[in-house]
Amino acid sequence: MLMKFIAFLRLCHFHLAALAKGHLDDPDAVLAVIENKKVIDASLTAANMGIHPGMSIMLAKRRCPNLLWVDYNSDKCTDLYDRVWRVFAYMTPLVEPTKMHEGYLDLSGCIPRDQTIEGLMRNAAWRLRFEFGICLEWGCGHDKWIATLACGENRGISPEEEAGFLRTAPVITLGLPEEICAKLRRYGIRTVVALLSTPQSFLQSHLQLPANALLPYLQRGNSKVRSLFPPPILEVTEDIDGEGTESVVRAIDVIAQNAAKLLKQHFQLCRHLNVTLTTRVQRITEEIKLAKTTDSAVVIARILDDTLRAKNFRDLRQIKLTLWNLIPAPQHQGELWQSRMDAETRADSLEKARQQLDQKFGHQTIQTVSQYAVQVLPRFAQLIYARRGLYLP
Repeated sequence: MLMKFIAFLRLCHFHLAALAKGHLDDPDAVLAVIENKKVIDASLTAANMGIHPGMSIMLAKRRCPNLLWVDYNSDKCTDLYDRVWRVFAYMTPLVEPTKMHEGYLDLSGCIPRDQTIEGLMRNAAWRLRFEFGICLEWGCGHDKWIATLACGENRGISPEEEAGFLRTAPVITLGLPEEICAKLRRYGIRTVVALLSTPQSFLQSHLQLPANALLPYLQRGNSKVRSLFPPPILEVTEDIDGEGTESVVRAIDVIAQNAAKLLKQHFQLCRHLNVTLTTRVQRITEEIKLAKTTDSAVVIARILDDTLRAKNFRDLRQIKLTLWNLIPAPQHQGELWQSRMDAETRADSLEKARQQLDQKFGHQTIQTVSQYAVQVLPRFAQLIYARRGLYLP
């Protein structure tokens, strides 16, 4: 049986803050990287003072008044992290970046016989450190949940070691909001095992948490690592039939809707657009860099409309839209579990309705397709044609 190894990686932004503040060689510098008024990375000295990713900048300044910070600029890091992720793409084809600096690897069957998971990741960390100046934090486990919790341990957690690891893993590794972690620490709940063993009634009465507030953070899923690197390139083409402004406006609306649908299907956000405009006599391609990543049809339609107004084309025959430099859309684990919980709720509602109809009418009136197929015998003609390799509807 193939042993499953899923690793969760976090590429540290600390070197960017150190370069910006001129403290790259100072090991005692108290530095942090800020994005949307929240800490996304901190130096070792700042971490020892209680500053960790996810904390608000106001709370970080209260804990450490002499904190130095720099705003995170993704435009300066796009090419750098693209080269970094290509290092891991040589190790395994299953690379799923969840953010520009975080992601999953599925190393099942990709570890050489003469190496271990620790040795393989240690060599990758050394390469990132010397070639790009980036520190690597990672953790490996049997699924995504345990790999995320183990990030920063820089080792693989086998199924036999999971129980002992969860006894010491702090609740902050679950990704809980800071206010919930503060409430848990107030009642002495500091580890994942302590949280798992706490009754739900206690959490509702003492912490005023809803019944399913912590469920998405504690349940383990069996989701696979998706191949999202290198990011795909999506193309949408729309021909313009007829002349006049109405035909062009209709084509812009259709191509924007199709582009947004493709982005949502692939769980991607777009950063660059290439608009190719074809007329009777010429073809021009315009490259557009978006100020903010988007998957909105309204934004794409507005960009196309502005481009056409600037070019003032006549006799336009075709619009081709190329979406590239895509990044994965942020999907919190809670959203994935919420969709599963909604499906289970619908199944429970269907089962209750089926039982009520059964009690009222004395027979089952709602059946699934599989149940109906078992009860209804196939036609004689279907059996005859099936023996010949043919199938009837």
